[in-house]
Amino acid sequence: MRQDASLERVQVKHTRSNGRVLKIRCDSRSEWVQYSYGPDMVEWIAVWDESTDSCYYLPIQEANEHEVTLRLAEPLNRQQLGIRWAADYRTI
Repeated sequence: MRQDASLERVQVKHTRSNGRVLKIRCDSRSEWVQYSYGPDMVEWIAVWDESTDSCYYLPIQEANEHEVTLRLAEPLNRQQLGIRWAADYRTI
């Protein structure tokens, strides 16, 4: 977050997780256009998850894919490396 009092741009999204993983789309699509969000457009992607009734905040620097997956629950295969825990994205 910026240390000064300037405003930051936020793209707000809605999703419905399955209770285990939360998928955040880092792009927008329609019949006419498709584009990915980048640092020239926004500083954050905020997503409200209907299933957990919670909001998660993804810094745009971490949105280098079309979709980012955050974990809400332990993986069934007990994998630990490379996991983005949703709890780490609850605050800005």
